[in-house]
Amino acid sequence: MLSFFLCFIDDEQQRIRFENLYLTYRKQMIRTVLRYIKNEDDAESVVNDVFLEIATRHMSILQRIPDPDDLRTYLLKAAKYRALNELKFQKQGVSFQMVEAICHLTDEQFLDYICARIDRSRAVDCLMELDDQYRDVLYYHLTLGLSVADTAKCLGQSFEATKKQLTRGKKMLLDLVDEKGGYAIDQR
Repeated sequence: MLSFFLCFIDDEQQRIRFENLYLTYRKQMIRTVLRYIKNEDDAESVVNDVFLEIATRHMSILQRIPDPDDLRTYLLKAAKYRALNELKFQKQGVSFQMVEAICHLTDEQFLDYICARIDRSRAVDCLMELDDQYRDVLYYHLTLGLSVADTAKCLGQSFEATKKQLTRGKKMLLDLVDEKGGYAIDQR
C-alpha cells in the first residue's frame, strides 16, 4: 500500500516524510481504530483511507506540524474520527429520503454511503442512466477525485454551474438507486 500512496506525492522530501509517518504510526493507528471497529481488516481499511486522504490532500498540513508528539496526536485523532464516521454509517446510515442531509455529506461520505447500500456495478449502472451533464460531473468529481474547480475546468463550465450539477446529480443518483432498489445486502 505504501507505494500506492507515494504515487500521489510529487515532492521527494514529502515522500520521505510520508513514508516515515506510515512506517512509524500505522500500527498505532490500527490499534486506535480497533477500539471502535472490532474487525482487523476493517480497521486496516480505515487507516488506509486516512493515509490516502493525507497523501492526496493533506501533506501541506503535516508540513506545518513540526513537533512529533503533535503529529502523532493528529494522526491518531484522524484515525479515531474516521473510525467513528465508519461506525456511524454502519449503524445509522443516512436516510435516502433526507435529501437535505445528503447535501451536507462530503463527497467521500456520499460515495461510502452509496457503496455500502448497493454493489459497485449497480452504482455504475445507475450513474450511466443519468443525463450526460450530471453523469459527467459526477464521474469526474467522485470517481476520478477531481476538485469542483478542476471538474469545472475539464468540462469547460463555471465553478457555480458545476457545483449545482453535483448537488442535483447526487440527488438524482440517490433517487435512481432508491427506485431500482439496488441494495447490496440480500434482504431475505
